[in-house]
Amino acid sequence: MVKLISILILILLSVLAVFFIPEVRIILHGIADAHHFLLDKLALLIKGDYAAKIIRTTLALVLIPLILALIPAFIYWLFKRRMMPNYMAVVWVIWFVLITILAY
Repeated sequence: MVKLISILILILLSVLAVFFIPEVRIILHGIADAHHFLLDKLALLIKGDYAAKIIRTTLALVLIPLILALIPAFIYWLFKRRMMPNYMAVVWVIWFVLITILAY
């Protein structure tokens, strides 16, 4: 029964994604823009050659998911007055989405 519900949710979310592709594209561009903005700001702080570029890119890749995951965590905290469960799972999802955006 649980597998059937999971499959139905997957189908429903896929149909919704098809209808809202322009909005999803805007959100994904926003995430990429936030990454590039942070990368530019880190370039002002961390100057250097190849090693500095690796440090800047790694910091941006770590900080953006942590910061973006704070948004649903804060909303959850406003309603429940406790920490959001699975915060790191949300961070990992955002990290995978960011990696996918940057690889494209």
